[in-house]
Amino acid sequence: RSCRNEVFESCPLTRVRIPVVVLPTRELEHRVSGDRCRIHPHNSPIINNTNTSIMPSYLRSALFFLAAVSQLANSEIISGDKRVNGGQLRYFYDDAKDNACDTVVLVGVGTAMKTNQYNLMSTQMVEGKSVVTIITDHSPRWFVKLSEKSYAKLANTIVADLAEIVPACASTSPNKIIIGGHSASGQAAWKSLKYLDFQPDAFLGLDPFQLSPDDDFELPTLNFGFTKTTCQVTTTKAAQAGYQASEKDHRVFYQIDNSAGSTPSHCSFTDTGCFGPVCPAREGSEFVRESVGDALSVFIQSLKTGVYNRNQYELSSGTNEQVNLYINQDNVVEQKEAPTRRLRNMSPQLATA
Repeated sequence: RSCRNEVFESCPLTRVRIPVVVLPTRELEHRVSGDRCRIHPHNSPIINNTNTSIMPSYLRSALFFLAAVSQLANSEIISGDKRVNGGQLRYFYDDAKDNACDTVVLVGVGTAMKTNQYNLMSTQMVEGKSVVTIITDHSPRWFVKLSEKSYAKLANTIVADLAEIVPACASTSPNKIIIGGHSASGQAAWKSLKYLDFQPDAFLGLDPFQLSPDDDFELPTLNFGFTKTTCQVTTTKAAQAGYQASEKDHRVFYQIDNSAGSTPSHCSFTDTGCFGPVCPAREGSEFVRESVGDALSVFIQSLKTGVYNRNQYELSSGTNEQVNLYINQDNVVEQKEAPTRRLRNMSPQLATA
């Protein structure tokens, strides 16, 4: 497909190509989407290590263009759709990475969602990383995604046939497998462990619906949730509960402050939100998707080393978003007791259960 702004020779979901047209700087401040080719040079060391404020505008535009080309030249996002025993899937990986199949992450879709509605976040999760992200739908003909048995059936099929399903895994097996999901599939993944034919290494919860803080969950967990209930997903029974139910030596919780009116919501992990206008992605959703990609990289390293360093988990994405970060021994602070700032580190001494 041709791009809406004609920046690329061809669009993603197949391959990312280098730009063929120089656009003004502001039009380069994006990344790849499912129906629009976008790039984001600001994370490039070329930009970060150069003082562009003293440059003429034409040199700044040229510099941003070169940074974008440099970044994209080192990334080649591949994706594909499959129907397999137990459901449907869409996989993503960066073909520029020699060991792209080092870690496989299974992310189940939310209620009434499809595998083609998480393209932006999936790209963030794999770009420049040795990660295969597989968006799964264990109930493609029905809007309810709560069945742990169905989730496990599809996950078992994927892991057993991974070499045939994902080209990047054709000649190598993953070192780590992470299960998880958004919303209802988050609950399904959480409860699926006893039905799995393999041993996952960790759990990724994207505002899962609905968990209990009284559970005893042994896997390391990376949890994303919110301070305010949206889309009828109660915050204390979602990612917060997943964090509280996890063992205290390998758990991480990003609690995004969405107390303002038009800030990120339960469906910010998707490309355009859920159920049309009922639960839109809202302003700030790009920050949420970028944060998942950034935190996942650190989390995978923690799985390999066993070290959960708070400083490493501080987000570099965004500038104005409000995030409460909890790790390991930290207890979740009640919001009425917790004034927020951009990224607050909670210490066990200050936190209350």
